[in-house]
Parts: sequence; structure tokens; C-alpha cells
Amino acid sequence: MLVGVTCELEKALELSRISGDPLTGTVGELKLLRVGHCVEERTDIKEIVAARGDGLGARLGAILNAMVLAEVLDLPFFFAWPPMVSDAGYHAIAPVSEIFSKEFIDRHYREAIDLGSYQKIMESTITAQLIADVRRDPKLRGLLIEHWYGPVPVEGHSHDAPALLRAAFARIGFSTAIQRVLAAARRVPLQDCIAIHARRGDIVYGDYRFRLFNAKYTPRAIVKAVIRSALDSGHRVLLFSDDAATLELMKQEYSVVLSSDLGGANFSSAEERAIFDLVVMSRCHRIICNRSCFAIMAHYIGKAPMHDIIEYYGKCEAKRSMLADLEQYRSQYTDLEAAKTYQYVAIELAAVVSHPERTALLSKASELDPDNYAYAHTRALDLMRRGELVEADRVLGVAAERYFDSGGQVTAELAKGFHVLEKGRKQLAKAAASPLAGPYTCAHWSHELLRTESAKSALPFAQRAHELAPASVLLAARLSSCLLAVQRTDEANALLSRFLDAGVESPVMHLLRADVYQGRREKRKALEDVRGALRLSPSHPYCVARLAWQCALCGKTSEAKKLVALVPSHGDQDPAVLYLQAKTLERLGDLQSALKAATVALQMRPKKAHYRERVASIKAALEHAGGRRWSLRAGV
Repeated sequence: MLVGVTCELEKALELSRISGDPLTGTVGELKLLRVGHCVEERTDIKEIVAARGDGLGARLGAILNAMVLAEVLDLPFFFAWPPMVSDAGYHAIAPVSEIFSKEFIDRHYREAIDLGSYQKIMESTITAQLIADVRRDPKLRGLLIEHWYGPVPVEGHSHDAPALLRAAFARIGFSTAIQRVLAAARRVPLQDCIAIHARRGDIVYGDYRFRLFNAKYTPRAIVKAVIRSALDSGHRVLLFSDDAATLELMKQEYSVVLSSDLGGANFSSAEERAIFDLVVMSRCHRIICNRSCFAIMAHYIGKAPMHDIIEYYGKCEAKRSMLADLEQYRSQYTDLEAAKTYQYVAIELAAVVSHPERTALLSKASELDPDNYAYAHTRALDLMRRGELVEADRVLGVAAERYFDSGGQVTAELAKGFHVLEKGRKQLAKAAASPLAGPYTCAHWSHELLRTESAKSALPFAQRAHELAPASVLLAARLSSCLLAVQRTDEANALLSRFLDAGVESPVMHLLRADVYQGRREKRKALEDVRGALRLSPSHPYCVARLAWQCALCGKTSEAKKLVALVPSHGDQDPAVLYLQAKTLERLGDLQSALKAATVALQMRPKKAHYRERVASIKAALEHAGGRRWSLRAGV
């Protein structure tokens, strides 16, 4: 859920903007609410308060939510810091003056808050109606935020709620001692560390055990299994727990890292050590936990993704089972199914797979199914995210050149599909913009720009790709195609002729140069280049269909008819071939067959405007021919 405020909320509020001295908390004749004090009722003045009395994580969660809502709704924010009544020995709750700065306390703290004077917000959405009801009720001072496990949802708006909570945490005025703790926690080098949080203390040994709280508890066996899986994946494991015995036992058995090893032991008070743990945990690669307030707050004040430990354990077991079965019963798997298994573990169970493991799994999948460009695209994006741009470009290049060769070099396509790269568009764009970007990274970004923007936008990246790999026929052909799309035909012709005149045997270059000649109305030269393409790929449906079209343009009707009939049957699966057949058949006067081919092509590529125009053109020709036959029969 995301934090925000709608126009309807603003209208419903109709609150006077509060001005005055924020340090004293007074506005004109209004005195802030204190228990036992007489207060002048002003129904247009409302506020946001937080006053949880349980553990540190829940208190901070409520305070952060209250701060965010107060800022969004332009209302004052206050908090209370009551002493813990139950299981105080299991929680790090120091006096308010030891946690927060004097200025923050003077501005926002209240020794007591009359909870009955506020609308409680816990697991509920703030709506325009709720705000209007609170405003009208003279007994209510505002909203009491009890919600702690994530942002308070507000009707009708979407914002980057985690960013708002992080910003709120940065605005809290902490005491000098806590500021030293924060600075120390932020200096700890963590690399690829995984945080595992095992809440135990009060829900195992304290009064909270009588309320069960199973959603917060992690069985010891699960903790062990997750630690083993993370270590096997090559991660460094940082274990957090409110149970000292569990920490010591896991350190002895598995050599996990404890926060005390990272400097936490240097702080004398439990409160300081708890906040050190909170910030260190927030900076880990990921946080694995149950529904513990403490771990959830670490997730929200940092950027570490959070995983439910039971679900994580399930994925660990699935990964172990799948890979063990594949290793033990490899003969039962075809190469393609083995490849599918490897990529499934790498992608769908990514939370329990380290970067090196993921790379190895995807590499195995690619080796077993080398024609599957989706595996290469996934690997390349992973490498880009880690800044390994050279290797990412190599992976893209191997896949693209293989696809180019497997298709007989008839088209300059980089792959049959780009679903993975389209999802990773931002990462690809970032990599292509880097000075370290390789030729195939630039070529793929050029393709994406051609798909989403224009040939003009794509051209600079196509040029850079060719400059970085000038010997690549594929990249030269792509640049030529881009130049033709922006009407720079002379440059395209010069580039194509340089390769062809040097003896490069490439069907796509002959076809592209035929486009140049056709644009200049030099039909005979175009025909010769298309013949050259067919000579190199005599059974390719596109080359056969293209030569039929070129013959029809040159008036070689008899040859055109023979060729259009010779297009291999699998050409029906290629809309470009069908489109060429439709044009040829229309020119030869077989309008019914032309319409059939054009219609199928349009069904396969419904967004192609020139396909749609071709269908309309043939239909118009059929109507005209039908009208003419009727006129002849009627003697008109």
C-alpha cells in the first residue's frame, strides 16, 4: 500500500493551515492536549499522533507512518513513549531522552496522550469519508497511528511509500549517543550479506508466549535450514535474534556472523545495540524473517528486499530437490527439459540463488538450449546489473550472431523476440549509455528505440555498434537498414557495397542494396541483387517471395508466377513472406489469393499499418473489378 493524499481528501479536510511557534506547540489561543488539562475545543484543528507501548520496531513503525501522514496532510505530528508493561526485559526501550534529541522531544513529544480522543488507524485505509468524520466530531483530536508493518494506505493515491518512510527516518532527531550508533552501523562493510532474523525471546519465554504470536516465531530447524542454504549458495550470513543462546549456538555450528562481530558489542546499552542491529540489517543484500516488527522496520528504513522465512525455506527445499533430481536422474531429462529446469531455478527461485549460482545455472541452460535467446538476454541483464558490461555484451553478441547465422543471414534481426529485454529496458538503456557499452549492447538498444520511438533515435546507437565492431556483417546490415529508414540511401549504399564488393557473401546485404536500387527506380539492378540473395539462400521463403515480387515489378510475369508458386510452405508462418506474396499476386491480378495472403499477414501482425493498407487496397480493387464486370454484363 502507498502513502498519499487525494484531491478529495484535501477538500474534505478544509483545515486551517497551522502557523505559529512549532517548538512551544501553541497557535493563538489553542493549547495542545495534555491529560488533565482543560482545552478549548476547536474542531478545525486536528493532528496525527503515535503512542505504541510495545517493542522498538512497532514504535518506530507507528512514528514513521505518523510523520509521513502528518507531512502529507499538512498536520502537526506528536508521539508518546510509554514504558513497557509486559516483557520489558526482552525489549530495548530506554527513556525518551536517551533515544531522541532535545529539539525533537520539545517539538513532538508528549508525556501522555488521551487515546480515546483519537480515531485509531490500524489495518485500515484513510479515506476522504474518514477524514470528514474526524473533522466533524468535536470529541476527536485527530488520528492515532497504530499501524506499524508498512505504510498506511490512503485512498486513491500511489507514491513511493518506502522512500517516504526512509525520508521520515532520516528526519528523526536522535540523541548524540544514537547518532554515533547510526554512523558506526553505516560504516560496516556488508558486501553480499544476507540478514536472517530469528525472533524468539519474549514469544518463547515471556508473557507473549500466552498470545502465541506464531506469525512472529521462527522454528529453530527452519533457521538452521535457511542458514545452510544461504551458506551453500556462497552468501555471508548475518544472524540477528533476541535470544543470545540461539546466536551463540548458530555461530558455533555454522560460523555465521553476528552484529557483535561487526562492532555492536562496543555499545554499552541494549537500546544502542538494538538500533545498531536495525541499521546494519537494513543495509544487507536481503532480509529473511517472519512477521517481526523489528525486521520489517529494517526493510523500510533501508532498501533491502524482505522475504518471509517460511516461504524462503520452501524455495530452498524446491531448489535442493530440483537440482538433486536432475543430477541423480539426468538420463530421464531431455536436454531441453534439463535447460528448462536450470533456468526455472535461476529465475523463479532467484531469492535463494546467489549471483554466481544464477550465472552458472543460466550458462548451463544456454549450453543445452543454445538457440534460446531468452536465456542469453536474462544472463546479459544480470551482468549489466552487476556492472559487468563487457561480459554482458559478449553474451548478447554470441546469441545475436548465432541467430543471424541460423536464419541464413537473410534478415538483420538480433533475435526472434525481445520479451526479456523489454522488461529490462531501463537496465539496457543504462548500459547502452555507458562509455563501456559494447557493440551488441548498443545494437539491442537501437532495436528497442526503433520499436518504441523512431529510426532517427535508433540511428546513433546503430552507428556506434558498427564502429565498435566494423567487421560484423550483422551490425553493418542493421546500420544500413537504419540509414535507409531515415532516407540516407547514399550512405547505406556505400556501406553495403563496401562489404559486397569485398566478396562478403551475405543475402541480407544483397536484399538491402536491392531496396536502395528500388528506391531509385533502378529495377534491373534491384533484380540482380535479389537474384544474388536467392543464390546464397535458394530455399529461403523470403528470398523466393522477394524475387517473385521483383520479377513482377520488372514485367517478368511468367517468372513471377512460377516463383510465387514455389514459395516453400513454411513461408506461411512468416508475415513478411505473406505480405510479399500478397503484393505479387495483386500485381499479377489474382486478387482473391492476394487478399487471403494479406489478411493472414495482418492477423499475424495487426499493428503493421502497411499490412492494413494492403488489405484495404486489395479489397478496393476487388470491389472495382466486381463493379466493372456488372457494368459489362449490363451493357453499360
